[in-house]
Parts: sequence; C-alpha cells; structure tokens
Amino acid sequence: MSTSQNPVEFRDGAIISPGNSPGVLSLGSSTTLGSDSVYQWEINDALGAAGESLGWDLLQVAGDLVFESTEQEPFHLNVISLDDNGDEGAIENFDPTQNYEWLIASAASISGFDPTATRIDTTKFSAESSLPYQERLSLRVEGGDLILVYQVPEPSSWFLIGIGLSGWIFRRKYNCE
Repeated sequence: MSTSQNPVEFRDGAIISPGNSPGVLSLGSSTTLGSDSVYQWEINDALGAAGESLGWDLLQVAGDLVFESTEQEPFHLNVISLDDNGDEGAIENFDPTQNYEWLIASAASISGFDPTATRIDTTKFSAESSLPYQERLSLRVEGGDLILVYQVPEPSSWFLIGIGLSGWIFRRKYNCE
C-alpha cells in the first residue's frame, strides 16, 4: 500500500495505478483528477473485494476527490482485466449476464464529477465472451464513493411483447387443432 499526505494533482496524461495488481493507493489529502488524467484500474476477480489481491484496485483519498476534467479533455478510466498470474487476461468469477458494481475510489467527498467528461477504455478488458463491454460500463458517484457499474441491458419492451404474442399465437394454434 502506498500513502501520500500532500495534496496531489493528476493532469495532462498523469497515470494513477494503485497497488500490486490489484491493490490500494491511499492519499492522505485532497486529490484532483484533471484534464487527460488516467486511472489504470485492474481487476482479477469480479466477486473479490476492493483493494484486495483477489479483487480490484482502489484509490482511497482521506480528503476531497475533485474532478476538473472537461468533455474536450476528459478523465480516462482504463479497465484492465488480469488472469490468475497477474497477466492481462480473463478475470475470475465474471458472468457477462449479471450486473456488477465495483468501488474504485473512496474519499471524504467527491466534487466536479461529470459523466460526459469521462472516457472508459475497455480495450484491455477480456472475459470468456466477446460482448461489447464499452457500452455496459459507466461511472456513478454515491456520496464519497466512485463506483464502476457493469449493467446488462434490459430486453426492450417490444421484444418482450413479441415473445408474449408468439407464445399466445402458438398456444392458440395448438389448442385449435
């Protein structure tokens, strides 16, 4: 675990990479995530724990976590999956049909967060399927927590209505014979 007591600013391509794949970076004062800063977030077990060796990276900030990114110069979250050996690869216990929420940063407070001023890169995220992960991931602030959300899309209403009608037609046809 690494710790800093001084205010920290990440800007212009500066990279945050907590811990020992995965691990924790603890900052004892306020931290600013500015234009074009990059958080290299690693995960090796979808059901593990934040900051643990079987789990995912965690940024802990004792003070305030301030976002100063813009839509033109966004904050970047690079999502990197690791295998059992710590190499880039498929993570354990990941089911692409399930929803997940991973705590990736915690602070006394979070300010300035704008989802349109963030970019999530999944080019180094792999699992046992070839689903489009980019569209399923988003960031959410809840109090002093920054959470990465993996959301399985809900079936559309028209799709469900179509399945219902197909079943009704099949049943009606079967009952008429």
